[in-house]
Amino acid sequence: MKITEFQGEYRFLSNFWPCDITIVGVSYKSVEAAYQASKTTDLETRRGFSTVTPARAKAMGRGLAMRDGWGDMTKVECMECCLRAKFLIPEMKYALIATGDAELIEGNNWNDRFWGVCRGSGRNVLGKLLMMLRDELILHEAYYQSQATPADEICEHLHVDPNGGDVINDQDKPRTFTCYDDIPF
Repeated sequence: MKITEFQGEYRFLSNFWPCDITIVGVSYKSVEAAYQASKTTDLETRRGFSTVTPARAKAMGRGLAMRDGWGDMTKVECMECCLRAKFLIPEMKYALIATGDAELIEGNNWNDRFWGVCRGSGRNVLGKLLMMLRDELILHEAYYQSQATPADEICEHLHVDPNGGDVINDQDKPRTFTCYDDIPF
């Protein structure tokens, strides 16, 4: 099966999908905003992306002077970091896993042949990153499901009330993802 565009039931795969993520101490409302902010190393400029819509973030990103070393490798690493933050959110993680083994293609009509595919050609880097992440999440879930851990121990580890109550401690705060030290986010 192929998912050829991130629309309809697969809209959640889009970088424009609303999700609260925090990267390197700055919170954003979408992967698009976080990614566009990664084009600069200036923290105040990055904070300017924290409350804007994805479309506004994309427009703002076009006006930025790219930081030193910004190229294909750096932008892919930054995108991967943003996607990992998004798919820490349980609803997002399980929705991505539910795509099974479908080929994910970021089909578009705005001529983006780096991140996606337009009129049959393109590198589909976003789709490939999502499939890589999905495969990692599937392996991670399989590992945890294979462990014979008592339910109470799992609840304690996750800081949840085993009786179905509210989240205990600070686990209801937005999830924060710190990029690898060698990724220049």
